[in-house]
Amino acid sequence: MNIPLKTKIDRARQRAYREAAEWYMQMQEQALDAKQKTCFDQWLAADVLHQEVWANVIMFDEKLGRVPKTVMAQTMQHMQPKQHYATKFSLILFAICVALYAVQGIRQQDYLPEMFSFDPVDIYKTQIGEQQQLSLADGSQLWLNSNSKIRVKYNTKQRRIELASGEIYIETHKDSQQRPFTVHTADGDLLALGTVFNVRHLPTQTELIVKQGIVRTQPQQSQYYRDVPAQHTIRFDEKQIYIDAYSDLPLLWRQQLLVVHSMPLEQFITELSRYHQSEINLDPSLEKIQVSGAYSTQDLARTLNMLKSTYHLHVIQSGPDRFDLQP
Repeated sequence: MNIPLKTKIDRARQRAYREAAEWYMQMQEQALDAKQKTCFDQWLAADVLHQEVWANVIMFDEKLGRVPKTVMAQTMQHMQPKQHYATKFSLILFAICVALYAVQGIRQQDYLPEMFSFDPVDIYKTQIGEQQQLSLADGSQLWLNSNSKIRVKYNTKQRRIELASGEIYIETHKDSQQRPFTVHTADGDLLALGTVFNVRHLPTQTELIVKQGIVRTQPQQSQYYRDVPAQHTIRFDEKQIYIDAYSDLPLLWRQQLLVVHSMPLEQFITELSRYHQSEINLDPSLEKIQVSGAYSTQDLARTLNMLKSTYHLHVIQSGPDRFDLQP
């Protein structure tokens, strides 16, 4: 009896998810040894479907990264006797997600809507000191700053950017399909209404700088939104929005410049360190020096020499990647 092609594809996909789940749990328990790593690499290279499935596994892992390994292991053990569950990795992840909500109270609205979607997701990441420009499928332009990570999800209903870390600058393009363009962060959602804007992921907040157009902003745990117009800056957390002073100077990071006006040296060093692996130590007596000017984010030696000559500091290289700023 001939098996329909669709059935064969479905079975192959189920098998791929089952195998991916096994690899995932094995990695959760302990690091792979050399032999296991070789086997995993061979499995990954054996089929494009394996690569597609594993990319989804990585995406899920990022969303569920706060699940304790003990909870994950217990959940899997309970499900292993039920073969019809074990063959569907998405259901395994659902059980993990439910356990997560019960144990840690993670916000359901953050993750559940995207959890079971298998639409293509493109992941882009920059290293410290690296920047990247992307042309998205609809013609929109996006820049990633140093040490940033995003997930891009375009389908027939939406254009969605998930900012996992770092900073992005976006110039939206009119969409022939009239799909909404949204940016999601841990703090809430942004809806672009024909805009040019910058979004930065901060430790406890998200910063939004609107250069052109309007960006509708809604914190994660709020029923209300605010339309932020051009030449406005806000910061928001999960509950509320805070108005900040507008300046377009921070947007010059795309030109590899750190342009500041009367910024405390302590804060300046923190900003400069976003672009370098080197450790920069500042003597406490220098922390409140007000720094102004345009400085290179890429040429560390040049920037430190400018600080040295302008503010009469001593810059001591105490190691291959260590600098001390002293009076």
